[in-house]
Amino acid sequence: MQLIPTKRFQLFKRLAIAFIIVSVVLAVPLVYFGLISLPYQHNLLDAHEEYLAANYGEVINSLIDEQAENLPKASKYILAYSYVSTEQISDSDKKIIMNNISLNSDANYLLYWIYNGRGNFESAMDKAKYLDDPVLIMHGLIQQIEQAKNDPDLSGAERDDIVNNLQDELFEYKEEYKPDVTEENQSQSETTTTPNNDVQGGDTQSTE
Repeated sequence: MQLIPTKRFQLFKRLAIAFIIVSVVLAVPLVYFGLISLPYQHNLLDAHEEYLAANYGEVINSLIDEQAENLPKASKYILAYSYVSTEQISDSDKKIIMNNISLNSDANYLLYWIYNGRGNFESAMDKAKYLDDPVLIMHGLIQQIEQAKNDPDLSGAERDDIVNNLQDELFEYKEEYKPDVTEENQSQSETTTTPNNDVQGGDTQSTE
């Protein structure tokens, strides 16, 4: 049996430890790429392919497990657009919203519709208030009211209290930001009055 000198043994031991450390360090990025980065990129690619095919439900499914805040701007856009496309609202309202959604839209505006579509109405409301957009705020309040009405975990008293508070807030926004109907009616009245005067003037000239 041949004995290994102590110095050589210590050298082998250190080399073995160094090899293990290097292997672990190299394995970490490989594991990250294989288990996290690659599936994430695959989901983004799938979502964009489905968007080009106008399969908006599949766009949503492809990105359902991804954190909205961490998505690239283009992915936020197609996801927000897809949620609005599947939103249960009138065609006229949907068209207006669609016209406001683009790659140049504020990221918080896109996140509002993503959170709204995912049923995360509190986060959506935070974005609406950050943007100080009364239309988004009122839409969010309506969604929260419906959510509270259909929440089986709330008692009757709790449900009534939450709904009443939300309805009061919604009423305040409607009163503050409702269109000035009086000015609009006056404008329409002036428009209809002017042609009548012209007709009367024409009749007078023909009589003479």
